[in-house]
Amino acid sequence: MKIIAVDLDEILAETARALLKRKKNRINWKRINWNELSSYNLWEIEKLEISKQKSVEIFLWFLVGAGLWNKIDPVVGAKTKLKEFKKRWYKLHVVTARHFLLRFATWIWLYLNYKHIFDSVEFANFFTRFSTKKSEICKKLWADIIIEDNLENAIECANEWIKVYLIDKPWNQAYDKKKHKWIIKVNSWSEIEI
Repeated sequence: MKIIAVDLDEILAETARALLKRKKNRINWKRINWNELSSYNLWEIEKLEISKQKSVEIFLWFLVGAGLWNKIDPVVGAKTKLKEFKKRWYKLHVVTARHFLLRFATWIWLYLNYKHIFDSVEFANFFTRFSTKKSEICKKLWADIIIEDNLENAIECANEWIKVYLIDKPWNQAYDKKKHKWIIKVNSWSEIEI
């Protein structure tokens, strides 16, 4: 039986697009479009001139509200492919960088959009002192595969012999097919074949 870990933001949920829409494509009073997100870490985008703390707070408060008013759309094709995996008796676990304090908003959103698909939701608590690497969570779950958008997390998991499907996003363009042997880059969910 295959065990598959699935990232949440940008893999199941169009979080960054929803944030940009909510903020009218302005972060820290600077105009920015989806294709300009060269990093998911907003403080790494020079144009925005924003601190790490403020970036984390923007996402945190957006996610608290967005989870409750359900303004984040699911990623196209994700539910269909996940249902296919479920029919094949694969175990599916959400492995998210989100903080555990966001669990209720996260669970509500997942229930409304991906009801009865996942066996568990694991929180990595990134940007806190309780942070856990996604590769460690995957090993604890005995995951064979992770579906991810963050190249750094993908490399970390691949180094632990976990096969990675990296879905193409503006912030993971540094992917190198020759260098990252355990990482398969795909354009969308429809290209994932397990």
